[in-house]
Amino acid sequence: MIEPKQERSSLLQIISDDLFGKKSNLLAIFLIAAIIGVSFFTIWVTAEYRSQIVQYRVETKQRVKLENEHLNLLMEENTQSQRTRVDGIATKLGLQPIRKEQELILEKK
Repeated sequence: MIEPKQERSSLLQIISDDLFGKKSNLLAIFLIAAIIGVSFFTIWVTAEYRSQIVQYRVETKQRVKLENEHLNLLMEENTQSQRTRVDGIATKLGLQPIRKEQELILEKK
């Protein structure tokens, strides 16, 4: 006996009818898509947070280095500008303090 010809649906058509045919399936697909989206967003936020922490640590180390250098420069400046040191170098070089009669006052016209 010959069977009547049945229409054959494509596999893609059957799968899409199965997934999108019922409203409960649509809700499940939406929830799965939302979960995947939130997962990617969480991964991105975590990566950004970690990069900000690394940048903060680098800048903190740089600030500490600059503070130390500033303190060293202040100490060096104080050491170099001490009056006794300057006077000692001046006497070694044969320099004498300026006397009152040696001073000249220049006026701008």
